[in-house]
Amino acid sequence: MIEANENMEKMTQGMMQACDEINANCSKSVSAFVEATTAASKGCEEFSRNLGAMIQESLSRALSTGKTMMSTRSLEEFGKLQAEFAKEWFDQWVAGAGRLTEISARTTRQTLEPVAQHANDAVNKAVYKAQGKAA
Repeated sequence: MIEANENMEKMTQGMMQACDEINANCSKSVSAFVEATTAASKGCEEFSRNLGAMIQESLSRALSTGKTMMSTRSLEEFGKLQAEFAKEWFDQWVAGAGRLTEISARTTRQTLEPVAQHANDAVNKAVYKAQGKAA
């Protein structure tokens, strides 16, 4: 009877320890998810702001160039202005696309880091446990 009580107590303690570990792991998972979601949200906001600024600047330049083109006195002058506008527009969008790519890459890295770190920690802990070591 005493042995049965001791075994039951050991089992209960083991289950309580397992529940504590699961609770701690769930808490870390939620924290990693919140951190990842925050990074993704900030990155999307920055991306949207930059894209909006690019579009606004492009439209502003197009309107300004359109007004200037309408006041040209020759087809040659019109063509020259149109070519300049096309080059400036292309250069602007290439530079802007570069900034958007940088934002996307940074956001992806910042979003995945907490999740990857949590997964790495969990795997290391499981490996240590399997080897009989304390994590």
